[in-house]
Amino acid sequence: MTITLQDVQIILGLPVDGLPITGRVDQDYDALCLTQLGFPFPENNRTGGRIQIRQLSRWFPNLPDNANDVEVQRYARAYILQLLGGTLFADKSNNLVHITYLQFLEDFEAAGQYSWGSATLARLYRQLCLAADIDGAEIAGPVILLQLWAWDRLSFLAPIMGNVLRDPVLENEELFPPPPFGHRWKHALETTRESMHVLTKYREMIDMQTPDEVIWEPYPEAVIMDLPAYCSSGRAIWRTRAPMIFFCVVEMYHPDRVMRQFGLRQMIPPLQSTNIQLHRIDLRGKTDKDWSAEHSAYVCMWNERASNIATDESLEESMDFYNPYMLWYRRITRRFMSPRGAIAEALAHGITSIHQLTLGDDVSIARIRDVAASTLTAVHADYRMHNMPSSFQASHHSSHADTPSRHDTPLYTPSVSLNEFGTPHTPSVPPNMTFEAMEAFPFDTAPTSSRHFHASPIMMNLSGSTSTRDGGMRDNDDIQPEDAQNPADVGHTDISLALNRNVRVVKRTRGGTGSHYLGSD
Repeated sequence: MTITLQDVQIILGLPVDGLPITGRVDQDYDALCLTQLGFPFPENNRTGGRIQIRQLSRWFPNLPDNANDVEVQRYARAYILQLLGGTLFADKSNNLVHITYLQFLEDFEAAGQYSWGSATLARLYRQLCLAADIDGAEIAGPVILLQLWAWDRLSFLAPIMGNVLRDPVLENEELFPPPPFGHRWKHALETTRESMHVLTKYREMIDMQTPDEVIWEPYPEAVIMDLPAYCSSGRAIWRTRAPMIFFCVVEMYHPDRVMRQFGLRQMIPPLQSTNIQLHRIDLRGKTDKDWSAEHSAYVCMWNERASNIATDESLEESMDFYNPYMLWYRRITRRFMSPRGAIAEALAHGITSIHQLTLGDDVSIARIRDVAASTLTAVHADYRMHNMPSSFQASHHSSHADTPSRHDTPLYTPSVSLNEFGTPHTPSVPPNMTFEAMEAFPFDTAPTSSRHFHASPIMMNLSGSTSTRDGGMRDNDDIQPEDAQNPADVGHTDISLALNRNVRVVKRTRGGTGSHYLGSD
């Protein structure tokens, strides 16, 4: 999942289909301030073309009743500057805004032709990348977008909505357009009764969420149609595959990696490697560069956005645990943020393995199966018992082939034979199949790597390959044969590492939809 252009436009109401926000940062700040705001740029300003937001508030308090058109426009620009510097493009100073944005606000009609939404999302993607670094202690940018996006899609993170009272009627209210979708959270008056502000609690809840706790499509067509037109004017490019641009920042946008958010089938996406040098570019010492020329190739790609739209078949039903995409995803991603989240997965993993091996009419086996099934249900992991791939079914006839599973689950049915002592013997694994999931869970083992660092409890694959049990390596980009054979075993190594508090990883991931090839970072 990630924040998309659809989310930006529906939640915040920002235009996404338009010209990129780029060009030269360095401007004649005195001239810009005088012509656009009516005030000179403060003398002895050493903030690199930025002005204090409080200064704008002092220059532009309440709009006078007898204000002429020029004054109204200046107040409007000051208000927009405060919105940009305080919310959408906020930096870590928390009180400064760059004057260069005035170059896009001279003509309000022209200002509406820019893609403010894609610039906002590019800013958020880059800030997520920087904040995920082990040395990152803060985050800037449009964090309100991140928060509202999470509330809309992960209901266990959202506050409880209070009594929605009608806002007081404002003078000339009919002149204002209806608000965007994010405005509905204005009346979120109370949090849940649990201590939700604790970071570890958030991490555990995210780690242990179940598939049915994700709201993949919080904006059904009925909701979109009920919103003002400016919240859907750019829907033609919500699924474009193009770079998003904000001066020096270029962030790749790949909705084909999160197709379920658009109600479409999710396939294993092609490899997308983040350009390391491009991602390292910032404005330090480069404010005099013309970024529209510097990034002209990416500007051209953005200009062709309407011709590169990701699409697929409609998603008719939820993706099950053993879908090829899920097998691939569990192998290449970081799945846990907390040891407790990994423990829950380890428990479900082990009991699933037991459940897969306990079919037959033997009373003790049936009781073990029932205990495994009830335990999986208790830990909200019963979905793992359903829609098993055919590789779990025996390739030979069984004397118990007609014995149904009490949970209607297509599992392996073992045959019964006599061992050397003449007593019945039930093989523990299907023939011609290595079922590694039956092994004891390796809580005390973890792969060794010189890149581990005491920082994050999450395992990350640092290259484009995965080590196998025989010491070899395999490519991470394709489903491997053993994935289909051992779906419960895929990705269990990252659980053991997450459980090991003495092993940490220093590598950072990329925000947004940019890259899953973690070794490219």
